[in-house]
Amino acid sequence: MKKLEEMTINELEVVAFSNITDFVTLGHTVRLKPIKEIPPEKLIAIASITQKRGETTIKLHDKVKALSLIGDYLGLFSEFNAAIAALRKYGLYVYQDDGGRWQISEDPIHQPQSEQVY
Repeated sequence: MKKLEEMTINELEVVAFSNITDFVTLGHTVRLKPIKEIPPEKLIAIASITQKRGETTIKLHDKVKALSLIGDYLGLFSEFNAAIAALRKYGLYVYQDDGGRWQISEDPIHQPQSEQVY
């Protein structure tokens, strides 16, 4: 199962961190890069390629969705982190005291050095 998880994250990373300039050259005109200039692992990011009347269109997979899935996997968008972000918006800081209890403070400077502030 670990290998499947790693493969999934790797593919999401390619989609999340690819951009259109991996596939085209931008200048006075937009030109497709020759396939040999595109790293094979980047091809995962392409959702479709269509050609109509001499025009080629490249559509990439949804970058924001891939970033969101990675963020969810890493716990970046958990309810806990969302709550902490909401408190910080109003000048409040969350930390754990020496007893492991969660505390809220208006001033992170007055907290002991050993405590981690979020």
